[in-house]
Amino acid sequence: MHPHTTPPQSARNRTLSGIATSIALLLVLTTSAAAQNGRHSQPTFKTLHPAQLSPLEAADSGPAASLTMAVIHADELGEAIRTWGQLRAAAEVAIAAAVRWDELRVRNLYPSSVNRSTHPVPRRSSNGKSFSPKDSSTASGTRARRHHHSRRVRASQIFEGAVTTGASFPGAIGQYFVELLVGTPQQSFFFIIDTGSDLVWIPCSLCQSCHSKQRNTNVLSALRRPIFHPEASSTFVPIACSSEECTLIPPPPGDTCNPSSPTSCTYTYAYSDLSRTTGVFAYDAIAMKPTARFPRSRRLHSVAFGCGTNNTGPSITGQGGVLGLGRGPISFSTQLGAFYGNKFSYCFPPFFHKKQRGLLVFGDGRRSMKLAEVLRFTPLLQTANEDTFYHLKVEAIKVNERALHIKPSLLRMDSFGNGGFIIDSGTTLTFFTKPLFRAVYMEFKHNVVYPRAPPTAGLRLCYNVSGVSKPRFPRIAIVFAGGAVFRPPPRNYFLSPLNDVRCLGFLSNEGASVLGNLMQQNYYVEYDRHENRLGFAKAHCSAND
Repeated sequence: MHPHTTPPQSARNRTLSGIATSIALLLVLTTSAAAQNGRHSQPTFKTLHPAQLSPLEAADSGPAASLTMAVIHADELGEAIRTWGQLRAAAEVAIAAAVRWDELRVRNLYPSSVNRSTHPVPRRSSNGKSFSPKDSSTASGTRARRHHHSRRVRASQIFEGAVTTGASFPGAIGQYFVELLVGTPQQSFFFIIDTGSDLVWIPCSLCQSCHSKQRNTNVLSALRRPIFHPEASSTFVPIACSSEECTLIPPPPGDTCNPSSPTSCTYTYAYSDLSRTTGVFAYDAIAMKPTARFPRSRRLHSVAFGCGTNNTGPSITGQGGVLGLGRGPISFSTQLGAFYGNKFSYCFPPFFHKKQRGLLVFGDGRRSMKLAEVLRFTPLLQTANEDTFYHLKVEAIKVNERALHIKPSLLRMDSFGNGGFIIDSGTTLTFFTKPLFRAVYMEFKHNVVYPRAPPTAGLRLCYNVSGVSKPRFPRIAIVFAGGAVFRPPPRNYFLSPLNDVRCLGFLSNEGASVLGNLMQQNYYVEYDRHENRLGFAKAHCSAND
């Protein structure tokens, strides 16, 4: 993801790339308020406040450019609410918004150029180091350091919670969420489950661009962003700018640190759609929210996260924060890896089943799910950049079991991570590079028997299925390295923006192909970073909470 003025980085520098977040109905962009003075309650460090950011504006580009997005200022709240009410019931607009922002984000997130750097150079080299929190079951004392070959995990030890579909929220945000409890006493937040970024962050009470600061606080609570109050948490500890941990996160432009009088570690983390969060890097306790299905939750102490005091852009959903699960040193999955076998998994329920809950598990998630088929594995590829993303090798693409006639080079990733396939829980739709998209598009076009419908909601290939009780569509199969074949049902990729209309939910991209979260509905997906492999199997992910 590319900020406006990011300098080039060498391939050696770790790419802390960002979120794959879609907004399905209402885009909320806020302007930056004037910087506020104040200090954290912790006496050890001085608080360094982030630089003020310029407001971001929605760009009119892509096939869904006619979609009107709301840019909310404090004095425009009433109009925004009316816009929200008009858009909420329109499935066509919802899908168009997902198309619009998926295209904007993915175009920048997975560019065709060799250099994919998205952040300023860190303060100094991290030397490949990372850190891990203290599990509540471990003795207190010096922070446990993660070692590459560490397997400090018991067979029965897992960290799990319920997954909520974004359709449960006003605006039908095209993401999946998990509810976490942060601090002491605990404060509750929904986090986007995002394997396409590293940083864990939530908006904090010093936030300069938060909806809850708008004057009218009695309308549409969904437009009022939850805010973490660090001053109320007895376990909140800012990280010093002179510490080793601070080297792992990009600093704000012009940031300096005096080791003899260290301030708090500040950061600016940018996403591909030009969203960004700026704030203080800190430690606090985190636990999964207990539910009827998961009545007990293990508490993790000293988890590193971003306390975002200035958060702007389309990826800022207003529902809470982001749970970065990428491969970088600051991600939640990296921090927890030493305690849970360096493995995590999820099972996403059908997106529009609002009352259903899926599962997010750190540790061996297979014991928590009933799989409908044998778990199949494919290797996770490494890149020279050691970047955030989970790259996969695809050997063939089939439609109705007929392999597409495409050059093998179109499926490959180069040594810098360009091209190839990426699996991303934070991207809603699925993207293919342009040559692949053309081949897939034509194969479906030749095999669907229903009459064509006009392009709808930014999707090009649509069909009129009026009078057909159970439409039947061609089946796509993606053949991964190692023989693992991914065969999602057509309902995962033929979307219904209008009654009696079905549209192929694939988009094209210049740089890389991306397997989005709708294609992963009702699949158990396991990221085994210890064995460097990805597993998947059909499963019944839905469960009433």
